[in-house]
Amino acid sequence: MEEQKMYYIENPVTDAAYNLALEEFFCQQRDRSFFILWRNAPAVIVGRYQNTLAEVNLPYCEQKQIAVVRRNSGGGAVFHDLGNLNFSFLLDHDDRQKPDFAPFAERITAALRAMGLSAQISGRNDIEICGRKVSGNAQFLHQGRLLHHGTLLFDVDMEQLAHTLAVDPEKIHSKGVASVRARVQNIHALLPDGGRMDVLAFRDALAAAFAAVQPGGLQRYVPNAEEQEAIRQLAEEKYRSWEWNFGASPQADCSFHHRFPAGKVEIAIKLSAGRIAEFHMTGDFFADAALTPFLDGFHGLPFTREALAGYLQTQVIPLRGIGAAELLYCCFEAQ
Repeated sequence: MEEQKMYYIENPVTDAAYNLALEEFFCQQRDRSFFILWRNAPAVIVGRYQNTLAEVNLPYCEQKQIAVVRRNSGGGAVFHDLGNLNFSFLLDHDDRQKPDFAPFAERITAALRAMGLSAQISGRNDIEICGRKVSGNAQFLHQGRLLHHGTLLFDVDMEQLAHTLAVDPEKIHSKGVASVRARVQNIHALLPDGGRMDVLAFRDALAAAFAAVQPGGLQRYVPNAEEQEAIRQLAEEKYRSWEWNFGASPQADCSFHHRFPAGKVEIAIKLSAGRIAEFHMTGDFFADAALTPFLDGFHGLPFTREALAGYLQTQVIPLRGIGAAELLYCCFEAQ
């Protein structure tokens, strides 16, 4: 991570569409690094490559007026409410270097440990305390700028968390537990002071702990009126739109899915005269580049293992931890 001046935005807005637009806006501001702490009113935040209708209990969300918004980063769907604290890092990044979760997650775990919590990094993108997940992390890299963001489950409504997400039974089985709630834990219950701290005091303590280890500390930054208007416009045009948050569920003649260590892959294919007319891919994987050019390359190929293998051999596959062998297995072998 760059050791340049880091600006701190303590974002008071709790609207999910606005907050994701704020992230994107400052992700475009080159030569400046930002650290943001923010909260959302109840919302489900869907990973960039996921099929929203398959991941979210939409009737429940509509009944409870819980927002559903897609983010720019990959990974799985998460539930936010005012008991959840989100953090974001935005900074310049060399596109030739593969992004890494660890430097960012380590700074958060260090701040949590300074508050008396035995936090540690777990798996590909989680933070745990006492063996229970309290944070998930995700990244988005675009034109030399990196967004790394994550959740901190402080005092989240676990009942709503369980109801809003259409939990993948395959994911539950792979974790060896009975439910999504069995894997997660609120930080509030783990605090050494017996849980007397509220979420806003936790936010302030986390910012102070982070500033203490950040070279040069943190410099407060408040978006000006012009920036706020640009963020509101982006929220309206993109993050409140049906096209971005749901899109058209892919219609397909055949579909396949498999969960790999790097994430679940779901492939839907529409065939015309034995050749691929459409090739769709969703899941909770991470990607290091745009998927569209890669997926478009399947169009017109005969749907045979040999044809797909030949194409994949010519490509730099943009999925993190998932290569040609995994994609071929998903299409032709997975049950």
